[in-house]
Amino acid sequence: FAPFSLRFVASAEQYSEHPIGRAIAMHATEMGLELGAARALRSITSRGVSCEISRRPLLLGNRAWMTQHGVLIGAEQEEQIAAHEATGKTVVIVSLDHTLSGIVAMGDS
Repeated sequence: FAPFSLRFVASAEQYSEHPIGRAIAMHATEMGLELGAARALRSITSRGVSCEISRRPLLLGNRAWMTQHGVLIGAEQEEQIAAHEATGKTVVIVSLDHTLSGIVAMGDS
């Protein structure tokens, strides 16, 4: 992720009660990124988060969440997601402006 994209993701996750969300927000803050306010924040357990950051729609979540919102995941991105999951990492798929814009893969260190 470029710092701009990470700022959007962390801006939504700063409100999260989930450890993964808090870790993303903390990492962005440690990088010195200024987090914005998330509007219309909606969180569905085991699915994902939707909100608006700077008037732009943002989705964070799993495949089912993206499918539910009409976000297409291409074959190349699906391979990347599957490769991360095969190594035990948790993957958060990111959609900005209704388009897949990246993935966040995290694992124990």
